Amino acid sequence: MGVPIALGAAWGHPAEGFAICVGGLAVGGIAPGRDAREQAREIGATLVPAAAAMLAAVAVAAAGGGHREDGAIVAVAFLAALAGSFSRPVAIGAIRFTLLLLIAAAIADGVADRAGLALLVLAGAAWTAAASAALGAAARRWRRTAPSAIAEPPTATWGQRGSRWRRSLATLEGWQYALRLGAGLGLAAILRATWPAHHLHWIAITVVLLTERKAEPWPAKAAQRAIGTLAGVIGTGLLLAAPLPAWALAIAIGALAAARSSLRERSYLAYTAVTTPLILAILDLGAPPGVELLADRVVATLAGALLVLAGNRILPSR
Repeated sequence: MGVPIALGAAWGHPAEGFAICVGGLAVGGIAPGRDAREQAREIGATLVPAAAAMLAAVAVAAAGGGHREDGAIVAVAFLAALAGSFSRPVAIGAIRFTLLLLIAAAIADGVADRAGLALLVLAGAAWTAAASAALGAAARRWRRTAPSAIAEPPTATWGQRGSRWRRSLATLEGWQYALRLGAGLGLAAILRATWPAHHLHWIAITVVLLTERKAEPWPAKAAQRAIGTLAGVIGTGLLLAAPLPAWALAIAIGALAAARSSLRERSYLAYTAVTTPLILAILDLGAPPGVELLADRVVATLAGALLVLAGNRILPSR
């Protein structure tokens, strides 16, 4: 994560370095796997949604911008959520796809060359995947003991999954996740259009991160994310209180990315607290955020959490 920022600054193109960093954020956290084949599957599972999100970002930009682009993003996210009911891997890929689409749309505001931006993000994804493959091979080579065999759970065939997916679409339960996510993103777009002077892209990102397939009336994850994001916003203000030299910013972002990978399965609150400044630094291209911008992030987080809670109450899952 830190290499593109350092190289971009060294070559006099810091914005391009941050755009490449977006691709690294999208496919970060690739596990070494038990062997090269397993890691290759994991890399493919991250690269495919990233490439699809970039193609979708370029396509929705052709909608004409403004309300049309927002509507296109909501429609694409709704269809991705609906397709995610096919299987667990597809569901994970759909979330990755939607998040990267929203982040790319937030960064692309005011950028004329959307196709060039998409290529930079894809370059960052390819760089991170290659680095993960090399480090994974080294980790497996240096491992002192052979990894224990893990029994693979029985998997359904594509035909069985397709039949189950079609049956689920005949009931409201099969649509409820996509409806909650689509409604939340639609309302987030309306709020952003109502107050265009404020930076409210974070509402939509919060909605995607907090909306779960099995809705709970009062999910603990929403409270943890709100607290973690508040801590992350404060940390961002302290980290970027003044312009940092490129090498210091690269080290800081690399350290945040390393902490994010370490905390992913340990503490969602701590994971959110370190992920928030990482995403905000990339969204703002490393520029020192003002007090108003940080306040907008906090308000957007609370608004996104309230939208998710309202959707869970109105349309709960069984």
